[in-house]
Amino acid sequence: MDSIKNLSRITGITYLLMIPFGILGILYVPNAILVPGDMATTITNILANTSLFHLSIFSSLVVQLIQIVLVLLLFKLLRPASKVAAILMVAFILPAVSIAMLNEVSLLAISSLVSGAAYTASFTAEQLQGLVGLLFDTHQAGVFIAQIFWGIWLFPMGYLVYRSGYIPRIIGILLMIGCFGYLADSLFYVLNIDIGFTVSEYTFLGEVLLPLWLLFRANDVASKHPDTRTTTLPQGA
Repeated sequence: MDSIKNLSRITGITYLLMIPFGILGILYVPNAILVPGDMATTITNILANTSLFHLSIFSSLVVQLIQIVLVLLLFKLLRPASKVAAILMVAFILPAVSIAMLNEVSLLAISSLVSGAAYTASFTAEQLQGLVGLLFDTHQAGVFIAQIFWGIWLFPMGYLVYRSGYIPRIIGILLMIGCFGYLADSLFYVLNIDIGFTVSEYTFLGEVLLPLWLLFRANDVASKHPDTRTTTLPQGA
């Protein structure tokens, strides 16, 4: 029972650990530095915050490494519910990790361009700004492509949670709903449809509740987990 309890807590902590790195690498820094439609100001922001810009790239890569550890922990914890679904969960998240890590090459290329590397001497200011804008757009496209798999992996995970019997079914349902939120955002991006907001902002609740439950209700998870074995001594022993 203690091993399942510890596994539950470690899984919850690992899941939550992605939040600060993700906010720093994927949300805060890019939004603080990038000025849409004004690459001159964007380049000035990068040069003024070079360390922070590289820290955001590092944080984004750390998120993906944590994701690998997380899916292995979830596989071990949720596999009793369905081995096939657990394998699909792993299979769906690995492409997202690969795409997201390779996607950071665009930002590293931007750093090289604005740092005054010798090969940029032949570029005019307008050409340099155009290249930086193109690379930022490429990075954004990569995020939405990776997001397809960030969505898909939630469906088998939600199914596993729903069937588990040791995690509330509502969390499993919310995870499966979250799948379609990510997919909708990627679809709208590919079709160039602007609905004024991102659907996933309203469908991510399951991804918050699951790690919190695993962390703070680890005793409940362990007591109901099928791998927990209670040894009953024979009468008179």
